[in-house]
Amino acid sequence: MDKCTVCHETPNPSFTPEELRMQACRACAKKLGLIPIPPARRPPKPCARCDGRRFLHAIPREHSTVRAWQDNEQLSAPMFVTYQPMATGVVMRRAGELEIESGHGLLEMYICYGCGAVEWYCSGVAQIPVHPLLMTEVVEYPGEGPYR
Repeated sequence: MDKCTVCHETPNPSFTPEELRMQACRACAKKLGLIPIPPARRPPKPCARCDGRRFLHAIPREHSTVRAWQDNEQLSAPMFVTYQPMATGVVMRRAGELEIESGHGLLEMYICYGCGAVEWYCSGVAQIPVHPLLMTEVVEYPGEGPYR
């Protein structure tokens, strides 16, 4: 890759391995919410619905806007299960600022080419914090005897 596939700029001095994997420069990747696609988490087995063996692996992104002066600016980021909020400055009753410190539980999708079935997977489940503020909880179901 000689140039960023988004802005078509030539890097100075050269692309990092991460930028090469994304096929975009760091600035464009940040604007578009791009990250290098992690290794596939889905087990190498056929689709449970149609027995298909070809899948599209995707990292879903969230898209939002922020008011920037007279225009709206688009924000994009990889989708996570939950996000850790961080107060910036004094949080008051009516006006306070919150920013997202980090996401927990990167989400991945696998879409079967044969029937279109979608499977979701999550990385780092054990590291996802559990708290009502993060809208997470642990639910355990008791076993109901032997499975046959």
